[in-house]
Amino acid sequence: MDGYIVQGATVLPHGGLALIEDGKGMVIELWDGELWITQAGDPRDYVLRAGASFRLGREGTVLAAAQGESRITLTAPVPAHYARRVELIHAGAPRVLYERSRERGGWAAGVGHRLARFWTNSYASYFNATAAAL
Repeated sequence: MDGYIVQGATVLPHGGLALIEDGKGMVIELWDGELWITQAGDPRDYVLRAGASFRLGREGTVLAAAQGESRITLTAPVPAHYARRVELIHAGAPRVLYERSRERGGWAAGVGHRLARFWTNSYASYFNATAAAL
């Protein structure tokens, strides 16, 4: 696992969603179950199976839908200002995990984190194999 943990192992029930806005470079690691992932502006959809991970390759909205009970971990390349919003939705009740507008220090503090994120994303691959997948 590389980066900073945004949300440790969390269970998404069947039909549960992970919604990430403008989180390029973040990684969704799937420990159990199956996820269907779609990104705004990307005509392809992705299906992850247990032991796989997916690095968000672009800005925009990303939806990850659990196809059965699934356990995921979300990581980010920088400790703050890594996305506009990260939210888990299941049973119709959204749970906001992160919102950039609530980050301490405001705009000035976020410049360094955004530069670090840009630098990291410039050299990061879109998919990372996890130890479980090797």
